[in-house]
Amino acid sequence: MKVQCDFCQTEFDRKPSWVNKFEHQFCNKRCHKAWLQTTEGKRAAHKRASPSHRKIAISKQQLKHLYLDEQLSDRQIADKLGCHRVTVLKRRKEYNIPSRSRSHATALALPSRYQCNERFFEQWSPAMAWVLGLFFADGCVQENPYSAAIASKDKELLEQINFAWGADFPIRPHTGKNSYLKITGRSYVLSLMRHGLRPRKSLTMTFPYIPLPFLNHFVRGLFDGDGCYRINKKQKLEIWYTCGSLKFIQTLNESIAQHCPGVPKRNLYHQNNCYSFAIRAQSQTYSFCHWVYQDTDQTIRLRRKYETMKPFLTQAIVYPPK
Repeated sequence: MKVQCDFCQTEFDRKPSWVNKFEHQFCNKRCHKAWLQTTEGKRAAHKRASPSHRKIAISKQQLKHLYLDEQLSDRQIADKLGCHRVTVLKRRKEYNIPSRSRSHATALALPSRYQCNERFFEQWSPAMAWVLGLFFADGCVQENPYSAAIASKDKELLEQINFAWGADFPIRPHTGKNSYLKITGRSYVLSLMRHGLRPRKSLTMTFPYIPLPFLNHFVRGLFDGDGCYRINKKQKLEIWYTCGSLKFIQTLNESIAQHCPGVPKRNLYHQNNCYSFAIRAQSQTYSFCHWVYQDTDQTIRLRRKYETMKPFLTQAIVYPPK
């Protein structure tokens, strides 16, 4: 197709698709560059430039919040602020805000392959509190890229987590006879981190805010993970809990003493960088059994530990005299 150059007026051949695609036609790059220097070319270039290409003010604090806290990409920030992606990239370099690694950026960009109830940890329920307690006991989270995992020798427990969460996350074999459940997806992991879970939490985690109606379900999740129910030689029930964080186990000890009838505050034992406490008095163990398994069904409790506790749930509770 014969067209005329808008700068030198020379006729030349061009594909019809190119003629329909571009408003102005040039026979070579030199003519194009020369035309851009003319008044008509400058007006056309200014008209073609959208408001997103114009210079806008972006503060360092605002950019750090959007890029680091909200984990938005350069393009998402540009769309939100009404500027170009390159503008956001240049400002990050000016403010010395480090870029994400390729694996981290890929994990944020790609959606999870698995289905899950994304709002599961936004509304309190017995199942939600129980699963949260399990993750505080045996779970871990990672930020680069976003992922979470929980391991257990009870595969049935991991299946219960999937069922309660409405998820289909894969359950894979782990070391020995253990299995682990791995969660991938930024939104899923952030929903856990909003309740206080952090990477390498074992020695530093703190007790989260738990509404009182769901405290016993959260505590049951903790004991299903890190707790121990055992029958001693005298056929008496002993209940133990072990944790690496002093602040966490202190608050847990105080919460049980405050809200579980008949169970006073226990003494803490320290050994091998771990803290633990025990409930041994039979009236106190009966009281704890009734409280921690109150309003539960088979979907939100570990069957193996429940079978150990079950004979004591029928015992009458006799509180010690004040």
